[in-house]
Amino acid sequence: MPPIRKQFNYPVAMLNHEALMQSETPSRNRACESAAPNADTACFPRLGEQGASTKEKLFRAQFTVACRGPKIPEMELQVTWGSQSFIVTLEIEGNPVFKGSWKTSLTRDGEPLGPVEAWELVCRHHSPEVGYVEAVQLWKGGLKLWRHILVARKDTAVLLGEAVTGGRPEDHWTYSTQWTLAPTVQWKGSRSTTDGWLFLGRKKTIRLLPIFSSEWKDAAESSKVAKNGQHLCLGAEFRGRGFFVPVFLDCFPRRFTHRCTWRQLTIAENQEPVPEDLAAAYRVQVGDAHWLLYRTLGPPGKRSFFGHQLVSELLFARFDRQTGTVSPLLELIEAPD
Repeated sequence: MPPIRKQFNYPVAMLNHEALMQSETPSRNRACESAAPNADTACFPRLGEQGASTKEKLFRAQFTVACRGPKIPEMELQVTWGSQSFIVTLEIEGNPVFKGSWKTSLTRDGEPLGPVEAWELVCRHHSPEVGYVEAVQLWKGGLKLWRHILVARKDTAVLLGEAVTGGRPEDHWTYSTQWTLAPTVQWKGSRSTTDGWLFLGRKKTIRLLPIFSSEWKDAAESSKVAKNGQHLCLGAEFRGRGFFVPVFLDCFPRRFTHRCTWRQLTIAENQEPVPEDLAAAYRVQVGDAHWLLYRTLGPPGKRSFFGHQLVSELLFARFDRQTGTVSPLLELIEAPD
């Protein structure tokens, strides 16, 4: 299988759609030798093989974060999809939190939309710092729904996100997505802010930050997170050519007592602000830990935000407030033709 990852002085995953999708050979991508052996797996079973339907080609990826002490929980995230399904399972210390389908619905100017093709793998990346999978699905009207799953190992955090591209400047979107929760999991939102907690029994297990939304509820009337039956549901409205909906899951118990905050950042190109429907960037802070997230929603350009310059399609990085240093954990650039 042709290589789909190129390693620079920091992790940069090369997007190579054609080379990736042409290969049907079963493959297994593992993290660098410095990572725990067999920590991650990603495979494409051939049609008719064990684990693959005779009618569709399955993709399966698994990310494991080993326990590194009594205060750092073991995590395992597994993603599986076929032509009609997309399954996410997240376990903390062996207890399932997310367990089941991830479904999204979308309307544009009041018209319900839906997928017209199956999910396709865009990029996968495995390193001691990050495990990452990205998929895309073509929807009615030439739209594309992009799905991002990232596990930050040393940070004990997970990023789940979706992006929609291919719209028009005047479009009005109504977006909703839902994850299936394990039966014992409960959701409790904060009183005045839009973040909240996932509980296993009485124990806080995950703090969820909807970083695409305003932090304060009175300023986030168009977005909402709530539990409906066994599903955690997220809804929002957007305008423009596209949008990005990232959700940050903090799974590190030592940070649960720390204050958190997040902000959407201004992006500049040629000393002019970049519209929100062309690119989005965010800063997340939990206690003394800071992260930056960026995603373009159109062709990439020479842009800057928070004092950091880039030409990439996606960036997830740590930020050192004392020195102003941006340390990329994952950066995606388009592979050359």
